[in-house]
Amino acid sequence: GLLPLTAAFALSHLNSRPDLAAEVTASCLAALRELSTGFGGLNAQWRDTTRLVEIGPYLWTAYERAAALGSSADALRFGRVHLMYLDVLGHWDEMLALAIEVEVLARSMSDIDSVMFCSCLRAYTLGQRGEFAEATTVLDEVEELSTAPEDRFQHMLCRAQIGRRSGNRRAAADFLDASESLAAGLYGEVARMARASVLFERGKLARDDEDWRHAKQWFEEAGRYFDAQAAAAGIEAGTPP
Repeated sequence: GLLPLTAAFALSHLNSRPDLAAEVTASCLAALRELSTGFGGLNAQWRDTTRLVEIGPYLWTAYERAAALGSSADALRFGRVHLMYLDVLGHWDEMLALAIEVEVLARSMSDIDSVMFCSCLRAYTLGQRGEFAEATTVLDEVEELSTAPEDRFQHMLCRAQIGRRSGNRRAAADFLDASESLAAGLYGEVARMARASVLFERGKLARDDEDWRHAKQWFEEAGRYFDAQAAAAGIEAGTPP
């Protein structure tokens, strides 16, 4: 956002002061880490998309800076949040390309959670586009990696979504049953988000079958996990849910 002359002066000054440049870079990355807090875990993008849209552009700069500095952990952190930002904006081509890049980085660090995050995001997006074979291939490639309960849940949920969109209702229902069983073994906020996701997907499946009564039931039950009035009251009280 700086004017070109101001930016040129600042960069020139930093280039002449490597000690200051290092200090400023470290301080900036620390601030960006703080900005990205809260956008991890299962379906984190559901929590505050308004804030995500605000910080998204900065996280792309942070990702590039961290990658250039060789700070893989920071690059992975910032890359994941920026992927969610691109998803919210609907920039799918850019998101798919970055997801592959971030997944390669995650594999090099043996960060299975991030590998699964990128793979499920890719599969979900390809499924939305109707590219069902490609989406299934992405999930097949990480089948053996999805051993942690949360990762396994997300994997099964993605397969359920692909089944529903491709018209394979029976497979979708079976994968949803498997997802629900896995959700029962999770704890805390992760368990809540998992349960809500299953209910939401059951509602979509019933809707696509024109089973309006059950669709309404599932959506209303899922809605209790995202009570807008409670959220607004919590935010006003300084305790956002």
